[in-house]
Amino acid sequence: MSQVIQVSDEQLKVMASLPNQLVGDVNSQQYAIYKYAKKLCPHCLTEFAYCRKIWDWDLVTACYIHQCVLMKQCSSCHKNIQWSRPAVTRCRCGFDFRTGLAQTATFHQVNLSAYLSSLEKSLATVQISRD
Repeated sequence: MSQVIQVSDEQLKVMASLPNQLVGDVNSQQYAIYKYAKKLCPHCLTEFAYCRKIWDWDLVTACYIHQCVLMKQCSSCHKNIQWSRPAVTRCRCGFDFRTGLAQTATFHQVNLSAYLSSLEKSLATVQISRD
């Protein structure tokens, strides 16, 4: 299964328990944050110059809207995309992420990202109604 959706065995174990973890008092935005680099969709950045919070989740590897793999590295300098950079759309080296080429995501990557996005939206609605 981990090979089909292109995640590590460890990530797959986390995925198996994800719905159980998220229905309790766990803050979903802090649960599985990808801490090593920022992930971006160049197509989304072209349409709207902001980063979606779902991209920060470790298990989200694709943009379900544009069906592409999220970029983790700058196409120009090949360094991890940093949280701190001159602009949302620009790398420290000056490269404009909106011009980056994104690989086509697999069917499973897109479906997982779409599922997690819908889960996040439903959890946000539950949290708002609790407050």
